[in-house]
Amino acid sequence: MTTTAGHQSKHPDGLSEVAEGVYRLGTKWLNFYLVEEDGEFTLIDAGYWRHLTEAVDSLGTSLNAIRAVILTHHHVDHVGTAQRLRSTVGARVFVGEGDLWIVGGKYKSHANPGFYRQASLTPSGLRFIAHSAVAGGGKYRPAEASKP
Repeated sequence: MTTTAGHQSKHPDGLSEVAEGVYRLGTKWLNFYLVEEDGEFTLIDAGYWRHLTEAVDSLGTSLNAIRAVILTHHHVDHVGTAQRLRSTVGARVFVGEGDLWIVGGKYKSHANPGFYRQASLTPSGLRFIAHSAVAGGGKYRPAEASKP
C-alpha cells in the first residue's frame, strides 16, 4: 500500500500505514508501530496482544516475521507484548539503559505522579483509564531486554 506525503492509508480494521512500510497500530489512546523491511518487521513499543495479532493478520504476515522490539520507555502500554514475542517467536527486545531495570521487573513501572488522579477528573480521562484496563493495561509484564 503506497502513501503520498501527508496522507495515511487505512486498512479496514483501522491499521494505518503512516509512511511506506510503517504501520500505526492500536487505538485512539494507545499506539505503537510496525516497521517493515524486506518482509521482516521491527515493533516500536509493544502495545497489547489483540491489537498486534489483528494488525499482523491484516498485513497478511505472521508474528514470526517480527524480529525485534524496541521499547521507548517502561510504561505498560509500551512494554506490553514484548516478553511474549521474545519467548514465542524469538524476537530480540531492546530498551535504553535508563529503563532497562524497570522493564526487567526490578522496580515497579508507574505512571507519572498524579496522572491517574488528574485523568479521573475528566470524562475523556476516565474513558482512557477504562480503555487501557480493558485492552490489557491492568497487568504489567516485565520483559527480558538488552540495551542496543
